[in-house]
Amino acid sequence: MLAVGARWPEVTLPAADGGAVRVGGRGPGPAAVAWLHEAACGRCAAARAAWAPLPARLAPWGGRLVLVLPTAVGDAPAGIEVALDPEGRWAAAAGVPAPAAAVADEWGEVAALFVGHDALPTAATLEDWVRFLAIQCPECTGVEGAWRSL
Repeated sequence: MLAVGARWPEVTLPAADGGAVRVGGRGPGPAAVAWLHEAACGRCAAARAAWAPLPARLAPWGGRLVLVLPTAVGDAPAGIEVALDPEGRWAAAAGVPAPAAAVADEWGEVAALFVGHDALPTAATLEDWVRFLAIQCPECTGVEGAWRSL
């Protein structure tokens, strides 16, 4: 089961745009992944809308945001990677029910985990976690320039 301090599972899922999205595992920088249980859920839709500015805000820190959804949605914000998981493979591999969000460092170690509608983080919280993880080793994540600007 996914927990703070654990490594998250690596699963490749089909992307909403027809490609593939690697979710979890080791990456080039910190990542925030949210898996939402229903495309029609109003609270999940509100979270998607609130997270819309994140791709641009995470980019200087080498971070990315991935949404894992059971079905494609027409309102997915631009720049957010959307992975489709109709069978719930990612949630099953993580052992955490949707809706949930997690933030992990570039080695895939989970630093923060938010489970349930009431716990879904704000955009600012996700950004703070990604920035925090990126500056732990700026030369590792390639964000030394952004780190020096603080």
